[in-house]
Amino acid sequence: MGPPRRKNAFGSRRSGLVARIEVDLPSLAEATKLDITDLRPLAYDPITYRYQGPVLGSSRPPHVLRLRRPKVCPECLRQANYCRKQWDYLAVTACPIHHVMLLEDCPACRNPIAWLRKSVSTCRCGADWRDTQVAGLSESDTIVSTVLYQILAPLSRSKHNGETSNPLYNVDLSSFLGALFFVSIHQRIRTLFIHFLR
Repeated sequence: MGPPRRKNAFGSRRSGLVARIEVDLPSLAEATKLDITDLRPLAYDPITYRYQGPVLGSSRPPHVLRLRRPKVCPECLRQANYCRKQWDYLAVTACPIHHVMLLEDCPACRNPIAWLRKSVSTCRCGADWRDTQVAGLSESDTIVSTVLYQILAPLSRSKHNGETSNPLYNVDLSSFLGALFFVSIHQRIRTLFIHFLR
């Protein structure tokens, strides 16, 4: 098994921010020149498979998050250069504000986006994702992300073209994700069944 790896400033023994140990906030504060009280609400609590750590102010199971592979919206980064916690959700694949797919891989080097990089918007290869042009999506292609954004941090209703009567905007996160995963599992079973019949 080899010697244990040294912790980095983020508290992780790995190169990503996914860890089952606490973030070393004093080291992170020193590295970023920010106050610990400003960083604390931004950090995830340690997650175990039995513990539901708080995410955006409420308790959620860790399987709804995808922390090992960060995603970014070039348009959001262009407007304000910071990562949004909504991007960490497994089901959020598009930006409902700009109607574009979130980047998972750097368009320049084709490597997966990593947490440890030159800056928030810059890949290890030097590419600045704020300069990336991404194809637009239709509103129907971003509906899941739109609903998740609305549940997590309500967008103004004008972003939804006045769809205030949509009942999906009024469900809680657990109910929405449960229904989404239920539908996706049954769609997968249906696809396999159809393939089997051929």
